[in-house]
Amino acid sequence: MTIGFVSWVFLEKYFSDETDKVNLYLSGLIAGLAAATHLNGLIFIMSGGILLLWNRKLVPALLFGISAIPSFSIYFFDFSRDFGINFWLYQITEAPALHKPSELPLLISVLIKPFREHLRFFHSPVEISLSLLFIFSLMVCYPLLKKERNMLRYLLLLVISLSLITVHTTAKYILLYLPFLIFIITYSSVIIYKGRKLADDKWLNLNSSKAPVYLGVLLALFFTANMYHNIEISAKKFDRERYQELTENYIGSHTDTVSVVAPMDFIFYGLGDFERIQGDLQFADLQKAGYNLSGSQFLEFADSMKIDYLLLTLHYREKFDLDKFSESDYNAAGFEVIGRDRDILVIKND
Repeated sequence: MTIGFVSWVFLEKYFSDETDKVNLYLSGLIAGLAAATHLNGLIFIMSGGILLLWNRKLVPALLFGISAIPSFSIYFFDFSRDFGINFWLYQITEAPALHKPSELPLLISVLIKPFREHLRFFHSPVEISLSLLFIFSLMVCYPLLKKERNMLRYLLLLVISLSLITVHTTAKYILLYLPFLIFIITYSSVIIYKGRKLADDKWLNLNSSKAPVYLGVLLALFFTANMYHNIEISAKKFDRERYQELTENYIGSHTDTVSVVAPMDFIFYGLGDFERIQGDLQFADLQKAGYNLSGSQFLEFADSMKIDYLLLTLHYREKFDLDKFSESDYNAAGFEVIGRDRDILVIKND
């Protein structure tokens, strides 16, 4: 996020003074570095190049792309004869978390992905509150934001580019856009609270006295939703003693040959004590990727992976359609419910 935003700063400087090509080269070089840190950073190369073409600057777009090559090449520094491009392509194409089967041809499935991008911005109250605040700021102050035309275009290109190269619409990747969203919200808030005449009063039927009220409500919703989310996470933080007691009560003290499916933070307690710990989140990712992990299919899959115990919270029992399972249902699948610790159900593979 930070490296990509710095790339934009230099690109913006180039648009302000097109005679200074150094800013153009630096923008491309830094965009390549963003892609080297994570392949999602390719959106900064894509968006910067397309924005230059949008402004009818073909040669600068080529120079920008060429400038990105040296820094992006860092990504390939650990390729070797045995683990080179073919192995990398195998990882990219065969990784379960990245694979999502589709009956549509590849080109069509890629082209329709931008039409699902809104799901990233309306994933939960945390993202919805930010998205509503951004949309309101953009709509109310758009006429005054026109001087930031290139930044708005760049943000649009980032959104479209990310939708094309990512598999899932996970909300965490909003982080890549965050500096631009914050800029627009902050810039618009200053305009609104200074009481400056809004150019689009007739459009939204808002005047300078009403706009701050609506903005205040949306800001309150944003901070409330995020504060509640933060407090909820803090209240449910990792409890080492609880997991230790749960293990001793239901699994025993000799766990070096035991494989379990457990909550992700269970790893911090037992990483060195178990033969294998599979995070519950991994199975949720496999489910997103198209694997049928509903009900007995989940249990069959766990059995095929030679899992000895399942430690499933209510959230994941609901996600895998196990919340309505009775003990006899588990028994029929070759598993046995041996205990419960608050919302965690302990299930043994017979």
